[in-house]
Amino acid sequence: MLKTYEKGSLIHNPDDPTAFIMTYLQIVENKRTDLKLIVYYRTRWGYERIKKKYPEILPKKDILSGRELELEILNYNRMNRAIYA
Repeated sequence: MLKTYEKGSLIHNPDDPTAFIMTYLQIVENKRTDLKLIVYYRTRWGYERIKKKYPEILPKKDILSGRELELEILNYNRMNRAIYA
């Protein structure tokens, strides 16, 4: 995955092992920090994390639910970023 995804790609809702391993590789080994992991978005904590870490992938409005957040991320980015699931 790290060798094939385009720079700045979104990785949408990976399974837990993928999310944890990718997070580790980005934080500890500083690998592919350009990839944006869209995880934990179904919680308020996850939404706040995404807003803080990747503000450029969200529209400038308050999002009220995890489902709405998922749709906004996908719709807002589908024309200018690769999105993988």
